Amino acid sequence: MKTREMNGLLVLTLFLLMHGCGPSLIQMDKNELSRLENLSNIHAVHYPSSSFNVRTPGKTLAGGGGALGSIISLGLFESAGEKMTKDYALEDPILNVQNHFLSSLETDLGLTNIRIVQESPSEDSIDELKRTVGNGMVIDFKTTQWMLYYYPTDWSHYRIAYSARGRLVRLEDSQIIWQGTCESVGQDPKTSPTMNELIANNGALLKEVISEAANACAEQLSTHFLAK
Repeated sequence: MKTREMNGLLVLTLFLLMHGCGPSLIQMDKNELSRLENLSNIHAVHYPSSSFNVRTPGKTLAGGGGALGSIISLGLFESAGEKMTKDYALEDPILNVQNHFLSSLETDLGLTNIRIVQESPSEDSIDELKRTVGNGMVIDFKTTQWMLYYYPTDWSHYRIAYSARGRLVRLEDSQIIWQGTCESVGQDPKTSPTMNELIANNGALLKEVISEAANACAEQLSTHFLAK
């Protein structure tokens, strides 16, 4: 197998390792949806920022092959992402997802009883949600993957892969009323930017592409929430 093909296979393997199995989808009962507008408050929270991962051909090759090489590469990708996050003041898109999603609910359902909680739960658990917001209904948002990587067939062009999860949880009985996921991944290397284009002007285009991915993800969550 050619080096380029092997490298592309490693990128796919690492994507699967880092992305893992996504949470199952839970469609909300229509009766539950109609009750939301009668609640005094619905809390909205987001979890702390997740690691941004950057994959370049050089970083992939440095990790080598096999399971050990993949593990090494994961660390290299995270390290490169931390540097880029610092250099270009990048922020986890989850706040964009939350704001876009809540705006959609207000527009489509007329919900004005959602209160954004500024404190983020320290961990992804319903017990921690209870500690953070007390009781009632809460919508939580979490980034599950956030990365920049090259196309296996075109090493000079890059795409953002972003995925997130949203849930509506009734804290009194720890019941997940709704759970949705979303994913945005660039598809066409011909229309995707190069690394130099992304980081020019203090990463202006990179920030724009990340924002577009977050908005696309939020639209998917809203569609699933409203059962469109």
